[in-house]
Amino acid sequence: MNEINTTLILKKAVILEQQGFSFYKNAAAMSSNSELIHIFATMAAEEKNHSEILLNQLQQLEHGKEEPINLTNIPDEFTDAVLTDRIVNTISAASYEAAAISAAMGLEIQTVNLYENSADSAKTPEEEKLFRYLSNWESTHLKVLSNLNRKILERALQDDIY
Repeated sequence: MNEINTTLILKKAVILEQQGFSFYKNAAAMSSNSELIHIFATMAAEEKNHSEILLNQLQQLEHGKEEPINLTNIPDEFTDAVLTDRIVNTISAASYEAAAISAAMGLEIQTVNLYENSADSAKTPEEEKLFRYLSNWESTHLKVLSNLNRKILERALQDDIY
């Protein structure tokens, strides 16, 4: 890894993951929707895991080591499980939960972009592997949130709540 550039990228990535963890943890605590609490809590745990992976990489880089990265598979069941009509029907388009979903989408877009750009400019295959992995995982978060947001808005428009 190109030490100076990669160190900066890893530090930015750790900050974004820690922000994501804090956001999802607080969103879970403030939500009254049990299914959305589960989604936010799961995402918080995943963001914490990502932060730990990145911190480990940063520590290795700072100590002149570069060990192979142990990356787990991205869980499919989470993405598939949350896209139910039941959860969409319990969230109002103008609620805290809908606003949290929308705000989380912005955070995920920013994170995906950082990881994609970092993978594209990676200096080693191991570095590229790490950032592609994280980009793919964050993209699953974005997909879940985008689908929920779209379905909530569609339902609100069909219900003609205005």
